[in-house]
Amino acid sequence: MSRARVKPSNQPQISSYERLALRIRDAISTPSAQAAQQTVISRRLDESPQDWERLLDEIRDTEGVRVTPQDDGRVRLSWYIEPASQTN
Repeated sequence: MSRARVKPSNQPQISSYERLALRIRDAISTPSAQAAQQTVISRRLDESPQDWERLLDEIRDTEGVRVTPQDDGRVRLSWYIEPASQTN
């Protein structure tokens, strides 16, 4: 009986932090989050608490973004985008 060989992937492995950041980026990018200019996020059990805190710290440093902890452990992200000024 022969075993099927698994080809090594040519794609680089992404870190747990990058995977978390992509998940949160996707949550922020949903049409409903964009319309409301806010979303509520939470850390999954399989995600590193250190990665979670690092991401929240980086988000806190972003101008125009508010990070608000919720009573249930989730975090509300809200942002305000200045309307583009029109030049005449």
